[in-house]
Amino acid sequence: MLEDPDMQEVIDGFCEESLDIIDELETILDELEDAPSSKLFESFGQKIDRIMGAARTLQLDEFGALTELGKTLGYKASQVSNPEAGEVITAILFDLVEVSKKYIHKIEKRELIALKSLGLERITKRAVVVSEKFNDITRTSVATEEVSEHDQKSIEALLKNLGL
Repeated sequence: MLEDPDMQEVIDGFCEESLDIIDELETILDELEDAPSSKLFESFGQKIDRIMGAARTLQLDEFGALTELGKTLGYKASQVSNPEAGEVITAILFDLVEVSKKYIHKIEKRELIALKSLGLERITKRAVVVSEKFNDITRTSVATEEVSEHDQKSIEALLKNLGL
């Protein structure tokens, strides 16, 4: 799709909009670093969800899985009251946003590369540790009703989708 001449304007729009959202995500993360809050984590999840949807529409499935991991972590973190967990999750999200920014810059240049080459190791290691703390949390969206665990993707499943 990146090489389709008819899609160039759409891809350029995706990159521009995604980078704008990443700027907003970085602002949220800076605020989270100073004072973790459920509302900020939820806001992070909502904003990265916009990138996720567009990435999936453009068939950037691996990138869609990475942004879904960010969405899931954000929403699940909004339900955790442990400040130390909030700090670790914020660090993971900082790494995830940095990798996302690098990936979008590659797309701007029409270079489709594997996300693994951009350094997902730290994200993976931290996400596996943190996922154990989320076993009892099933809500991974802004929906307030409970959703069955069968309908939710676990952090481990999202990492598997990334080939990690």
